[in-house]
Amino acid sequence: MAVHTPSACGGVLDFRFDKSVDPYYVRYCLQSPTIKEELAGRGTSLKNINSPKIKSTKIPLPPLSEQHNIISYLDNFQVKIDALKRLQSETEAELNALLPSILDKAFKGEL
Repeated sequence: MAVHTPSACGGVLDFRFDKSVDPYYVRYCLQSPTIKEELAGRGTSLKNINSPKIKSTKIPLPPLSEQHNIISYLDNFQVKIDALKRLQSETEAELNALLPSILDKAFKGEL
């Protein structure tokens, strides 16, 4: 994987890859627990990561077509996660709305 020297602008690193690497694949890799642990090390927070540390991180690099398959799979999985989070939030709101009614019935001995 050819990575051009990153430039920093306002604390943001800008990495450029050759055509054998999909940047979205790298983004997902950098979000993985294994890579996060490698980047953070012991007693370091991710906000203190610098470009040499990122550049030295080993990222598995399958063929571009496989990278696209992985990106597609993870994007679809994220859509499902987001839908479940919305459903969980809606269910929580409904349960919170029911709680006063249930407590009222309980105190009246109607349960």
